[in-house]
Order: sequence, then C-alpha cells, then structure tokens
Amino acid sequence: MSRQKYASPYDNVKVSTKLLPHLTEESIRVACSKTTLNRTLAETKTVERQQFTMSLNPAEHFFKKIITSKEVPTVNKLITSYLEDHVENLTKKYHDGYKKKMYKMSKTDWFRGLRARMYRTFLGMLTQLHAQIYLEKYLPGVEIYGTLALDRSGIDWVILNGITKYGCKVRVLTARAEGFFMSKLSVSVKTPDVIPVSFPYAIEEGSKYFGKRLPNGFVIISYNHVRMIQDILEGRTEPIQLYVAGMGILSHGAGTRVLSRNVAA
Repeated sequence: MSRQKYASPYDNVKVSTKLLPHLTEESIRVACSKTTLNRTLAETKTVERQQFTMSLNPAEHFFKKIITSKEVPTVNKLITSYLEDHVENLTKKYHDGYKKKMYKMSKTDWFRGLRARMYRTFLGMLTQLHAQIYLEKYLPGVEIYGTLALDRSGIDWVILNGITKYGCKVRVLTARAEGFFMSKLSVSVKTPDVIPVSFPYAIEEGSKYFGKRLPNGFVIISYNHVRMIQDILEGRTEPIQLYVAGMGILSHGAGTRVLSRNVAA
C-alpha cells in the first residue's frame, strides 16, 4: 500500500498584507526588534541531521502562527509554541532515535539542540517574511505572496508582474549558507512557469546587500533591495545578471550551472 502524502491545511493559503491585514512592515519589524538574539543558540548544532516528518516541520508551524494569529510572534515565542504543541511527538522521536542508536545524547541535550535549530529556522523565516512584506509596501503595483507549498519547493515568495511570475529566494551571504542555498536553488529553477530570482541579503556591514541593523542586532532589508527588484521588473536588469552578481550561478535551461563560489559583497 502506498504511503499517503501529508497535506497541510496551510499549504496553499497565501500570505500577504492584502490578505492578512495584521501583517504590516511595522508589525513584523517590531517582532524582529523584540526577538532576543542568542549567540549560543546560533552556534549550537547538535541535531542538524535530524529528519522531521511534515507534521513536525517547523515551517508549517511558522505559517500556521502567521496565518491564525492576530499579531506577529517573535522568534522566542515561535520556539516556545512549537515545543509546546509538539512535545509528545518530539519526545517519542527522541526515544525512537536513542533506541536505534542514532545518537547518545541525553533527552535534555537533545531538546537543547532542537531549540537551537528552531531558533535559526524561525530567525531565517521571520527575516524572509519581513523582506516580502517590505517589498509589498514599496511595490504596490505587483502581487507578492508566499505559501507553505512554495516554501517547500525552495521559493520564499512569488512576485506576479502581469503574467510573469518571479520566484524569490533569500540568499544569506555567509560561507556556511552557500552550499545549502545552491542545493535548494535547483528545485526553484525546475518549478514550472517561475523565473528564479536570487535575493542577496548580507548580515555584515560593508556589503552592498546589507540593509539595516535594529537596536537588538537583528538585520532587516532596506530600500536598496527594493531598487534591486524594481530594476528586474522594469527591465533594467535581467534576473540572470543578479544570479551572477549575487550567487555565481547561471540559469541554464531546466538546471543550473555554477560559475563561481565567490560571495559577492
């Protein structure tokens, strides 16, 4: 008997300011500014290789909270609610893995590593959401939205400009993120009727893709990123040029070709 594919009720619910009025650039910026940044959590990587079923996928939890809540939660609140909602299944997952000798760490250490992984995941997703809503604010003439299904395919949000659809993927300009982004990009390129667009985002000052650092240290995008997308929509820059500048990847038919692994900054 074939295994039934898991379908989330949030798969195709569009996330945008027009459809969810509580999602404003200001409300998301406030959530970013109230998030407590934690270097220890950022650097703890003890459960990175753990595979989660779709029902435990943190992305689904993120979209659920964004869609159903009347306010934008901070990263800290997202972590707490995720662990509370899934504590029984997560505990079972730990014990199953321990019995199979997949790891030898204690339950306390495993959950500490899981919290660190959720911290990085939700930090990235909140950053992506702010970027999307920021673009919506300053590009009112196009339709911009994200969905859980798009996220699973490797696309953070879509920009619909007339009949042309651009699939944007945030690319954090750090050496560690390079390989993961390249592996995800091939999925985006193969998504039907979508032109893949790199969205370079630097977290270190000095890069032309650096945006703005909030008082708590959280980095968000700035109007320079809007101009970058405007140049594409208005035909001044081809997405392929942004690929070369931002990622060292050239779209080629249904696949990708690596030009360079140098990080543009």
